[in-house]
Amino acid sequence: MSHAARSKAVFRFALPTLSTQSGAASSRPSGCDRVLSTRILSLGSPCDALSLDLPQAARLSFMRTESTWNVSLAVSGPACRLLAYPSEGDYFCSEQCWSTVDFLRQLEENQTMRYKPDPLDFYQCTSSAASKYKASMCATCCLRRCAAWLSCSQSQLAVPPEQVSSPKRRTKHERARASRSLTKLRLWLGAIPVRRREFSRLLSSLPFALAFPAAAQQSEQERREAAEPAAPSAAAAGANAFFEPWERPFGLPPFDRISVSDYAPAFERAMVEQNAEIAAIAADTRPPDFDNAIAAQQRAGQAISRVGGVFWNLIGTESTPELQAVERDLASKVAKHFSAIDLDEPLFRRVEAVWKQRESLGLTGEQRRMLDLTHEGFVRSGALLSPEQKKRYAENDARLAILGTEFAQNVLADESSWLLLLEKADLEGLPKWWLDAAARLASDRGHSGKWAVTLTRSSVEPFLTYSSRRDLREKAFTAWISRGERSGPTDNRAIIVETIRLRDESARLLGYKTYAHLKLSNQMAKTPERVRSLIDIVWGPAKAAAAKERHVLQRIATTEGADFAIAAHDWRYYSNKARTSLYKFNEDEIRSHLPLDTVIGAAFEIAARLFGVTFSERKDLMLYNPDARAFEVRDENGDHVALFIGDYFARPTKRGGAWSSSFRAQSNMDGSNIRPIVVNVTNFVKGAEGQPTLLGLDDARTLFHEFGHGLHDMLSQVTYPALTGTRSPRDFVEFPSQLYEHWLLAPKELANYPRNAKTGARVPDDLVQRVRAAEKFNLGTTTIEFCSSALVDLDLHLLNPGPDLDVTAFERESLQRMGMPKEIVMRHRTPHFTHIFSSSSYAAGYYAYLWSAVLADDAFEAFEDAKDVFDHRTARLLKDYIFSAGGRESPQQAYRHFRGRAPDLDALLRARGFKLRIE
Repeated sequence: MSHAARSKAVFRFALPTLSTQSGAASSRPSGCDRVLSTRILSLGSPCDALSLDLPQAARLSFMRTESTWNVSLAVSGPACRLLAYPSEGDYFCSEQCWSTVDFLRQLEENQTMRYKPDPLDFYQCTSSAASKYKASMCATCCLRRCAAWLSCSQSQLAVPPEQVSSPKRRTKHERARASRSLTKLRLWLGAIPVRRREFSRLLSSLPFALAFPAAAQQSEQERREAAEPAAPSAAAAGANAFFEPWERPFGLPPFDRISVSDYAPAFERAMVEQNAEIAAIAADTRPPDFDNAIAAQQRAGQAISRVGGVFWNLIGTESTPELQAVERDLASKVAKHFSAIDLDEPLFRRVEAVWKQRESLGLTGEQRRMLDLTHEGFVRSGALLSPEQKKRYAENDARLAILGTEFAQNVLADESSWLLLLEKADLEGLPKWWLDAAARLASDRGHSGKWAVTLTRSSVEPFLTYSSRRDLREKAFTAWISRGERSGPTDNRAIIVETIRLRDESARLLGYKTYAHLKLSNQMAKTPERVRSLIDIVWGPAKAAAAKERHVLQRIATTEGADFAIAAHDWRYYSNKARTSLYKFNEDEIRSHLPLDTVIGAAFEIAARLFGVTFSERKDLMLYNPDARAFEVRDENGDHVALFIGDYFARPTKRGGAWSSSFRAQSNMDGSNIRPIVVNVTNFVKGAEGQPTLLGLDDARTLFHEFGHGLHDMLSQVTYPALTGTRSPRDFVEFPSQLYEHWLLAPKELANYPRNAKTGARVPDDLVQRVRAAEKFNLGTTTIEFCSSALVDLDLHLLNPGPDLDVTAFERESLQRMGMPKEIVMRHRTPHFTHIFSSSSYAAGYYAYLWSAVLADDAFEAFEDAKDVFDHRTARLLKDYIFSAGGRESPQQAYRHFRGRAPDLDALLRARGFKLRIE
């Protein structure tokens, strides 16, 4: 059909009505009985005319998201459904559009194929043929084929109640009204990449007539102009990067084009889009089943996942004051958004209906797991509460999001603002590698000619280990353990009190005795009593070992003429001396063999030998910071597995600690094969200009730990995003990461991988033996540091607190009850305990590291029993049931499939050497 013939066509489609189902409108906007949703997949040249028959009191709205248009129709009175499929004689823009519609019509007519009401969502059909069929419609044909309600506050167009049955010429008054109504809509057109003017012309007649004048009235000049790309407008030049397709390699975000001002509107639009998607799922007229009630939720929310994937990562690594302001503004809004979904009653009714018939659905193991977790998630988020309770629960959730944001920002402020500047007379005992890094750090902060200590662990811990100046050690240590506790705007103690109170109230609303009981009920540990029992088993041997370690340290200090009792700020200094005295080991010996690049290479090589993956650096990719590095990951067949980003160096805008995260999660929904973009973040102090960054054993272990998390995400091979990689219970998620640490100090690997930074020589055999022997010393102390933090965390979340809770006094009393040695300090004191207070991730769950250590120590013994730490069969089981399995089965089942039995608790004690004598 020629273009001239097409331009004269006018087409009419009716929207048939259906009987209203009871309860369908219970949570819908006022006046709306039914909600349907769809998405325009591609923008093409619009046709000339469109006429719709509408039920009474309908309204239509449009919203653009990236290159996608959401078309929405809300109808009061009788329910509406999508148009009947047209006959072959009906007009379509192209053969491709007709083929798509015809194909969908055949699917719907075939009773053996279930079909979602959305005619464009044909990839979601159960037919295997549908999943392979590749087709799309242009914008106009999509307009003909879809209708939905969209909660679009910024561009909702009113439609008069009268039905429109045919195209008609609008009066002058109607044209003026249409122009005024369209003003809001044009704000959304922004930088639409194709034929913006013609699409605007198409939409301009919709608000009142819902018909487009025949294009026969267009001049040839108008048609030529419409076919040409429009010149970029001012809006287009400043377009929001989140509203456009990302065409960077691997789907990387265009970091260089994202500005701070992009985030708020991107989140707002993404939330609107997800609301529309959720509304469609909740209002689906078909009987609820796994696909339309459970899997559909996993398909929803792609826009907010994309925005959040960038924002929440950069708020940890590039946390400027401007970005922090956005975070504070968004915290409660995003929390309220997700609370509204969790508390959506019609949505939960559909989920519950599927869950109640779970035994008869013939689900796969992964589907059953997804169903159980979805149902449990709604229940634990308040879906069964009364309306008044739901309101209070949502208010608590929003307030907790604000408190968590403030807590984390206060800790970062304390860390980044504190600086101890050293003069030449202050440097006694400090090694050259640390002095070089400290001089560079001071210079970067504007203090050339001096040396700086910061509260980054990689800076302050070596200072505490090597500095001979006891007064300066005490000053640095006091600042380090006082983060979040200094009087003033960054004091976190009031935030902690309110957080504990709100968490406790929310838990009791859900019927739990305390927040700890709520949080642990879906973990491997299950109850606070089991957590305390595990810690008690370790606490006794650890405390005995720490007492012997203290005796050794005090003896060394006294021998050197010290007239004081060992204090917490002395512990690292004299522990280093003890290793030298007892094991002839000085960490500087091994540090020279641990340049950062060598440790990274060792982590990669071990992954290759265990799992068959290779890493190649991609220096051509633009990332969010020049210090970040990207590596493409491929399997043994050369197929792409993941993109891995390493962000290793400390900087003032990066929060302290180390973590693993992802910009994009893995999933195989609908055959999509989406591969992840994973990032590891550490805070190593960069070496002097032109010199390698040398790591200590603790830093190297941290790198291996986070890389273990990264592998858990990179190797993930699950269907649903909610089950991918590290999205598993906290007391299981630390298992792969802690297990991976074991390969760092495996004897053969320690001898082979680390190379001297200057000579390239391997680690001598005698040094390997000394390193492994010295590693056992001080394990009593480090275990006490950890266990005390875990117990205080548990005690805090077993409270039903009042407003007068004194956080410092409670911490002190809790430590006294457990018999905490006065010379040892918690690994994370309460005022800066970001694990449990910046979010709820590890709240009442810091014990997870110890629980996971049982699994990790027992799992590594499987390799040792095989007489090969790279045993192929054991590595295959580890990959299949742990690293690639994500959360597709329960942690207990996954571990039994890997190990053939439950974990052995004694493996933890053996690994720590608590049964070994410390002289």
